[in-house]
Amino acid sequence: FSSQGVRSFTSLLRAMAATLLWRMGLIGVLSSAAQDISDEQALACWEDPNGFYTPALCCHPRFGNDGFHECWDGMFNAKLCCNETFWPPTLTLLFHQALQASWAERCGRKELDEKGIPWHWKDGIGWELMFFFMYLRAGVSSSNLVHAAEIAGALNPEKPLKQRLVELLVRDAFGRSVEAPRGVRILDTGAGPMSQVGYIWPGVDVQVVVADALACEYEQIRRDIGLAIPPKAAPRVAT
Repeated sequence: FSSQGVRSFTSLLRAMAATLLWRMGLIGVLSSAAQDISDEQALACWEDPNGFYTPALCCHPRFGNDGFHECWDGMFNAKLCCNETFWPPTLTLLFHQALQASWAERCGRKELDEKGIPWHWKDGIGWELMFFFMYLRAGVSSSNLVHAAEIAGALNPEKPLKQRLVELLVRDAFGRSVEAPRGVRILDTGAGPMSQVGYIWPGVDVQVVVADALACEYEQIRRDIGLAIPPKAAPRVAT
């Protein structure tokens, strides 16, 4: 890369990271916790990117909002150092790559782009996991109201079955109205980290089979951030 190319690439990463953070609603969640912090203070946390103390160790979500206690002293703490809105995009990407490597290891994958996965699919795996990690971490507190409502709905075990599915299930192949069935079994494939189709249809026994190729990684994300979902919403691995 030329110096201009490096600057352009860094600008692109910064824009992508900021856009993703904004879309996930994390900007609002994280910014509200960092009103008294300056960029200079936050960046001082990671002046040695190759040091023992890294964001992947100190800010791992399994440690909660306080981070890994052994990383902090009188000057540094999780509120100052673990707020991604202050990180340069390269640090954000390194943090997420480390998280994804840990999920892959726990899921028994040697690497996320393991042999046998088509390149055009595996090329987006990293961004897919980064997207849903931020989506789930922002949760019902997300400033993105659509995402907050989606997650609140998925966490509700009494969520009604989507009306569009009900409409399809009371018509035959020719579009003619038929009586509601006694029971239905729905395959929700490619569901992401949890099903959004709903569970309840009064008078009808509803079974939803949820599947996604990254179901194991999504389970690790939910474990790391401490998110419990209704068992019927959890995807199984689809191959």
